[in-house]
Amino acid sequence: MREIESGIFKILSIEMKKFNFEQNKVTKINIDNVKSIQCKNKIGAIAKKQDSKEKDQFLIQLDFDIQAHIANNDVYNISTSILSLIEFENKNKENELFLNNAVAIMFSYLRPMIAQITMLSGFPPYHLQPVSFEQFKVNIINNN
Repeated sequence: MREIESGIFKILSIEMKKFNFEQNKVTKINIDNVKSIQCKNKIGAIAKKQDSKEKDQFLIQLDFDIQAHIANNDVYNISTSILSLIEFENKNKENELFLNNAVAIMFSYLRPMIAQITMLSGFPPYHLQPVSFEQFKVNIINNN
C-alpha cells in the first residue's frame, strides 16, 4: 500500500466576506401563492498562493450569485463571497489539483445560510443542491 504524499490539507480559517440579499419589488405576484421560484446560479473561485517556505498555502475566494425569478419577474438576488486559508502538508505542484476539494467544503458552509436567509425573508427556503466539484476549475493567482 502506497502512502498518500499530496492532497492532504487543513483549513486554517474560513469566513464570510460578503453576503448581500436584495429583494426586488414584485407587484404583480402574491409571494404566498407561489409554489416554486426559478433560480439561476453562478459560481466561481480563485486561489492566491501564499509565500511559505515549508508548506503550500492558498487563500481561496468562493463567489456565488443567485438570481431568483417568478414568472419572468426578478424576485431577489443573492451575492456572496467566502474566504478560506488552507495549508497543505507539504510543498507539491500537484496540490493545486486538490483546491476544488477545499471549494466543495466552503460550498457546504454556504448551503444552509442560503436556505435560512431566503426563509427568513418570507420566501420558500432555497435549498442549494449538492454540486460535484470534480471537474471544477479554480483559477490560481501566483503571489509572484
